[in-house]
Amino acid sequence: MRVLLVVTGDASKFKDVIMRRVPHYIKVDFLEVRDLLFLDPEALRATIIQSAGTDYDYIIIPGSYPWSARLVGANVYKGPEGLGLLAQMLEKGDLDLSRDLSFEKYRPDLVNSMAREALESLRNYELIPLRPPPVRVLSEVVIKGSENIEDIAGTAKTLAADGADVIVLAPITAKAEGMLKDILAAMSDLKIALGLDARAEILSRFSSDFEVLLSLRPWQLRDLSWASGKYLVITASSNDEINLARSYVEHLVSEGVRPILDPVIRPPLVPGLWGSLQRLAAIRELNAPIMIGLSNAVELMDADTAGSAAMLTFISAELGASALLVEEASFKARGLTAEARAAADMASLSLMWLKPPKDVGVSLLSSKLKHGIIKDENFEIRLLGRDKIEVKLGSKTLTLSCRDRCPPKSLGAADPSLIIAVYRACLPWSSRWDC
Repeated sequence: MRVLLVVTGDASKFKDVIMRRVPHYIKVDFLEVRDLLFLDPEALRATIIQSAGTDYDYIIIPGSYPWSARLVGANVYKGPEGLGLLAQMLEKGDLDLSRDLSFEKYRPDLVNSMAREALESLRNYELIPLRPPPVRVLSEVVIKGSENIEDIAGTAKTLAADGADVIVLAPITAKAEGMLKDILAAMSDLKIALGLDARAEILSRFSSDFEVLLSLRPWQLRDLSWASGKYLVITASSNDEINLARSYVEHLVSEGVRPILDPVIRPPLVPGLWGSLQRLAAIRELNAPIMIGLSNAVELMDADTAGSAAMLTFISAELGASALLVEEASFKARGLTAEARAAADMASLSLMWLKPPKDVGVSLLSSKLKHGIIKDENFEIRLLGRDKIEVKLGSKTLTLSCRDRCPPKSLGAADPSLIIAVYRACLPWSSRWDC
């Protein structure tokens, strides 16, 4: 089988990813086309004929090409939007492609299956990898000392169910520190890695019970024999701390300690997120994983956590962070562990498949709609223009303005699923309804 892959300049640097995975019976050639996505079908067809010819079983263009592949040539097909995903398809010898739709749009069921398979394969990686993928989620439980031990263990179990890779206990009072043994006993049936976020004295005392220890400042890195074999988080919140960490990392590794660097994420604008990301970029050259504290930023902006956590996760993973620390400290942050899990999986799949975190089989579209129609056995909703919707209820069709004071009133006695669907279809205007 002969295959021609027509790629953009940005994608051409990933040729090796394809060639390492292609079976011997598939002969693959590459054609790099400048400004590919801006060429109309006639111009692209001429470029292919002139530069590579058409003697191929498949000529595969990017799934993001805005025109139908039918207009380009008889044996031209749309592939996926990422070469990593295409490599996985070629490896399996599966070239069931469409001429009109990207692979992600043509076979979403198969993309979902491939995503599950890819994420399952990442479970066998080390707990905190040097660089992503995977991206791990550490979920922190703050303990004040007044809580019921069984309640703490119950919370830990729900965080694990939401996708945490590590449960981090964070005692913040002497009484809470004194509860650690009993809490560990109550959590003994929880099959998940544990971390401890505490004072250095407490970390050393309980180091044998935990896999991840948080956090030490660089000047505290003296006799750490008690941390041998453990992941140890070290802050790098300033240029001085970065320089100190740089001088200690290799020594710690030689002593059996597994350092993780934390650039200490700060809130956006004031005091400023950009400086935190600059520190992250500065430490990625070091031989240590990087962890970021999501909650430091997302808790201190009045925006939905699903979107803000996702964006910070993607930027951090792009810069080399392979671990996210999450604390559900406020009502707004309830469920942040589950959102971080989804964002981490999206980042991992994006890096594996060499494409943006879109149509990767996992999403955080929990409120606004991605597509212009909602179909249910009892109703159908279509989005019209910017701020109107059309609702079909049996033989009845209503057009509603999302800007009205309370559009659902026009529906009469509607079932809750319809009201929820109308609310989602009308976001963001529905957040201001007065019903």
